[in-house]
Amino acid sequence: MSLSIEIQKAILQALQESVELSNFTDGEIAENAPSAFSRPYVTLGPSSFVEANSDGIKSRSETLQIDCWPTNGSSSAEAKRMVDLAYDVLNNPNLVLPSPYAFCFCQVELSRTVELPAGQGVKGVLQITVTAEDHR
Repeated sequence: MSLSIEIQKAILQALQESVELSNFTDGEIAENAPSAFSRPYVTLGPSSFVEANSDGIKSRSETLQIDCWPTNGSSSAEAKRMVDLAYDVLNNPNLVLPSPYAFCFCQVELSRTVELPAGQGVKGVLQITVTAEDHR
């Protein structure tokens, strides 16, 4: 069992349970990008973590990137709407982690839209930090 994997599962579940975001993306919210897309979807990007132990409690702050891909990468307005919907889900959610882990908090550190290189369009990006305890 890995705390990082459990955090990613909880983030995906929270995003997938959002009725608005699921409707907007036609349910295409996944860990990895599909090989081709014709409608908007959301994926997990890179992640990293640092141990944040305090007072004998083992904990971790995990930073994850959430990527919002608009229809064919063309619509800045669509990317911004997807970022707004994902932000609403991920800014201060109540994530559920299995024992022996305990969710502490989640905060959106960054939300923006960016142009992709070589005229490939735009995407939305959120950077979140999740802090959780490991009671093993």
